[in-house]
Amino acid sequence: MMEPDIIDTPETELQDGIMYRKITHEYILDLYEEITNKKIDSNERKKQLAVVDVLSDHIGEFMILKCDEDNN
Repeated sequence: MMEPDIIDTPETELQDGIMYRKITHEYILDLYEEITNKKIDSNERKKQLAVVDVLSDHIGEFMILKCDEDNN
């Protein structure tokens, strides 16, 4: 799984992006169910559930996909 590209100071480092999805309770529950039903090893399951845990702290916010600078 790729590490997210997190901007340390978004106020001064604005970048173009595309709104991907709003993080909702329903989306979190769907992700959790999808991960628990996957046939993956326990280490990978822990990693994916950790991502869901982080997302759950951001309910009501939007996930933004960073645009390639080459496409601007």
